[in-house]
Amino acid sequence: MVTATLLKQIYRLPVHERILIAEHTIHSIHAEKNEYMSVTGPDAVQTHFASEQALSKDWSNKAEDDAWKSL
Repeated sequence: MVTATLLKQIYRLPVHERILIAEHTIHSIHAEKNEYMSVTGPDAVQTHFASEQALSKDWSNKAEDDAWKSL
């Protein structure tokens, strides 16, 4: 129940914030497994923000909203 509520809240965030959450989650999983990830630096973050508009065309539509509605 808590997971479903959290996922609904995450889905309501702007795309760039969802990407940052996903990156943080992946980094945390790798850190727990003692795997070392390379530091991406500011270029990767700028790419995420630059991609938001293009990604929102694919993700911000009724079909996508309907697909996520049950979460």
